[in-house]
Amino acid sequence: MAWSPVPDLTSPGRPARVALAISVLLAVGQTLRGYGRLAETLNDTDDALRFYIVRALIGGRGWVDTLIERLQPPEGLDMHWSRLVDGGLMALYQVFALVMVPAAAETAMRLLWPLLWIFPLALGAVLAARRLGGSSAVLAAAIFIASYPVMIQFAVGRIDHHNVQMALAMLMLAGAINIETRWGPWLAGVSTGLLLAVGLEALVFAAIAGAAVALRFAADPAFAPAARRYGLSLAATAALAFLVQTPPRLWAAASCDMLSANLLAGLAVAGGGLALASLVRGTALTRFAAAGLAGGAALAVYLVLDPACLRGPYAHMDPVLRPYWLDHVVEVRTLWALWASNPEIAAALIAPVVMAAAALCIVVTRTGVRRDPAWILAAGVFAASVLSGLFMVRMLGYGAAFGAVIMAGAFPVVANRVVKAGFVAATLVALTFSPAVVTTLVVTLAASPGKTSESDTGDKGACRATASFDALKTLPPGLFLADIDAGPFLPALTPHSALAAPYHRLNEGIRTAHELWSAPPSDAGHMLKRRGVAYVMLCPARGELPVKFPEDGLRHALTRGDVPDYLEPVPAGDVFKVWRVR
Repeated sequence: MAWSPVPDLTSPGRPARVALAISVLLAVGQTLRGYGRLAETLNDTDDALRFYIVRALIGGRGWVDTLIERLQPPEGLDMHWSRLVDGGLMALYQVFALVMVPAAAETAMRLLWPLLWIFPLALGAVLAARRLGGSSAVLAAAIFIASYPVMIQFAVGRIDHHNVQMALAMLMLAGAINIETRWGPWLAGVSTGLLLAVGLEALVFAAIAGAAVALRFAADPAFAPAARRYGLSLAATAALAFLVQTPPRLWAAASCDMLSANLLAGLAVAGGGLALASLVRGTALTRFAAAGLAGGAALAVYLVLDPACLRGPYAHMDPVLRPYWLDHVVEVRTLWALWASNPEIAAALIAPVVMAAAALCIVVTRTGVRRDPAWILAAGVFAASVLSGLFMVRMLGYGAAFGAVIMAGAFPVVANRVVKAGFVAATLVALTFSPAVVTTLVVTLAASPGKTSESDTGDKGACRATASFDALKTLPPGLFLADIDAGPFLPALTPHSALAAPYHRLNEGIRTAHELWSAPPSDAGHMLKRRGVAYVMLCPARGELPVKFPEDGLRHALTRGDVPDYLEPVPAGDVFKVWRVR
C-alpha cells in the first residue's frame, strides 16, 4: 500500500482515525516541547486568571458566583468568561485528583486540557477537507493543521478559551460544509451554539456559516430539512449553554462581550426563524425572503436590546483605556504594526495564510470549484479571518486553521501527479511544503540580526515566572499597584489583590492605576492611601513599557530610585521591587 495511490480515507470512521493519529503525534510533540515550562510559569495573563478562577471553583466557590473580588477591589471584576470552560477544567482536575495530590492534579490538568482539544480541531479539518478534495485532502489536512499560529494556542498550559473556540469553529465549518449529510446540520448548529457560549471572537465566522446554510435552502428546497436541523440545534444549544453558565441575576442583562440576553434572543430568532422559514414553499425568491427575514429580525433583536453592540465587544469599555492599555496589546495590533516591532512573529503568523491564499487562487480557476457551495463557504470564512487578522493579528490563527482546509482541498489539484505516484510520495510532499516547514524558512529569512525586537528587551519572562512571586507570599495580604500584566498573577500565585489587570471590564482599576503612576510623588501618597493600596511593585526586568507616563510621575521616580518617604521597601526577592505604603 505504501507505493500505491493514497488509500481510501473517506469511508465512515476513517477521517476520525486519521484525526486521532495526528492528534496523538501533535500532543506528544507539544508535551516534549513545553512540559518543563509548566512548573516555571502560568504562561500568559489569561492562563493565569483562568487558573485562579478554576482553583476558586475547586475550592468551593459557587457555580453562579462569577465575581473576582481580588481584582479592582472592593468592586471586583464580574468576569464575562464562559463557565463551560471552567467546568471542563474542574472536571478534568477532579479526575486526576482521584489518584494525585492537588498540586500534581493541577499540573496534569494544565498539561492535558489543551492537548485534548487538538482532536476536535483535527477532526473538523479532515471532515471539511474530505468534502473538498477526497482522500488525499484528508491526508494533507492532517499535516497542514500543524502550523505555528494554530499550535501556539494548543501548547501545554494554555487553559484559556482560545483553543476551545478555534476547535469549535473548525467543527462548525466542517458541519456547514457537509450540510448535505444527516450529521452536518447538527454538528454545525451545536458547534455554533457552544462556540458563541465560550466567546464572541469568532462571531463573524458563525454568521457566515449560518448565512451559507440559509442560502443553500433558499437555492434548493431539498435543503429545507438541513436548515431546520441547523436552526433548531443552534437555538437549543445556545439556550441550554446560557442557562448552565449564566448567573440568574444576569439572565435579563444585555452585554456585547458574552452570550447574554440580547445575543441569546438574536440566536433564538435566527435559529427558530430559519426553522420556520424552512417550511415555506414556493419560488427561490420566496425562500430567500423568508430566510432573510429571519436573519434580519435576529440582528434587529440583538441590537435593539443593546444598540451599543454595533460598536463591537468593547462597546462598554471606557474609551480612555485605549491609550492606557488596549492600544499596546500585541494580539490586537494590526499586522503592519506587529511587523514593525517584531518581523519574525509577524512572518510566522502570515506565512500559512499566504500559502492558503495562493492555493485558493489556483483552484478557483476551475469552474466546478467556483460553483461548489462547500468551496465558497471555505473561502468565505478564510477571507473573513484574513481581513480581520490584518487589523487584529490574533485572528490570523483562525486564518491559518481555515487555510489548512483550503490548502488540503487544493492539494489533489496542485499535486495531482504526486498523489498518483503513491501514498509515500504524497505524504513526503505534503510534509515538505507544509506550513510548519515553510514558516520556519520564512521566519529565518525575516529575522534581522542587527535589530532588537520588543520581545528581546529585558528578561520579561522573569516578571511572569512562578518562582518570582514566592517571596510575595510572606507579606500580609494587601492591594498591589503593579504593571497591568502582573494583575492576574497576583491573585493566582499570592494571597494579594491587584488594582489593574488587562481586561476591558476593569474600567475603574485601569484608569486609577494609570493616574497613580502618573501622579507627582508629592500627590501620589494620599492618592494611594485613599484608594486602599497597600503595596507598590515594579519589575525592572520588564524594561520600558509601551505606555508612556509623565517624567515627573511616580513611576519614573521609582525607576530612577527616587523613593518618596511614604513608601517603605520590603523584601521581594531578586525580580521585583516592592514598597509598602506607610
